[in-house]
Amino acid sequence: MLDMERAGLNPMLAFQQGGASTPAGSTAGGTAARMEDTLGKGVSTAVDALRLKKEVAATDSQIDLNNATEAAKKAEKVLTETNAKKVVEDTKKSIAETQAAKDMSAKLRSETGKAQMDTLYRGLELDVLGSRAGAIKSQSAFEKEKADIDRKMVKPDAVVNRIRNFLDTVNSAGDLNRQNSTPAKPPIGFPRMY
Repeated sequence: MLDMERAGLNPMLAFQQGGASTPAGSTAGGTAARMEDTLGKGVSTAVDALRLKKEVAATDSQIDLNNATEAAKKAEKVLTETNAKKVVEDTKKSIAETQAAKDMSAKLRSETGKAQMDTLYRGLELDVLGSRAGAIKSQSAFEKEKADIDRKMVKPDAVVNRIRNFLDTVNSAGDLNRQNSTPAKPPIGFPRMY
C-alpha cells in the first residue's frame, strides 16, 4: 500500500477490484503470471481513474470558464446598454442646459436692451428738463430785463403820457374850434393837429 501511495496511486481503487490472492497448490509460474495481470489491471485502473479525475476537473474548470465568460459577456452587454443610456441622458441634459443658457442669454440681452432704452429715455428726459430749465431761466431773465426796463421807463412813460394827454387836449380844442369856425388853412410848415 505504501508503494502505491508513493507512486501517486490511490490504494482504495486497487482494493475495489478485489485483492490479489494466490490459490493453494498452484505453481509459482502460473501465479506470477496471474499476479502480473492483476497488478497491471490494478495499476491501469488506478491510472485511468486518476486520468478520469483530472479530465472531470478539467471539464469542470472549462464549464466554470464558459459560465464566467458568458456572465462577463452579459455584464459587458448590460454595461454597454447602461453607458448608451447614460450618453443619451447626458446628451439630452447637455442640450437642455445649452438651451437654458441660450434662453438666459436672450433674456439678459433683452433686459440689457431694456436697461439701455431706460437709460436713453432718462437721458432724453434730463435733456428735456435741461432745455425746459434753460427756457425757464431765459424767460426769467427776459422778465427781469423787462421789469428793469419798465422800472427805468416809468418817468419817460409818464412824460410821454403827459405829452399824449396834452396833444389829445390840443386836438380836442382844435376840433371844437373847427366846428365853430370855417375851416382855415394851417400856416405853412405846421402840421395839422387833429
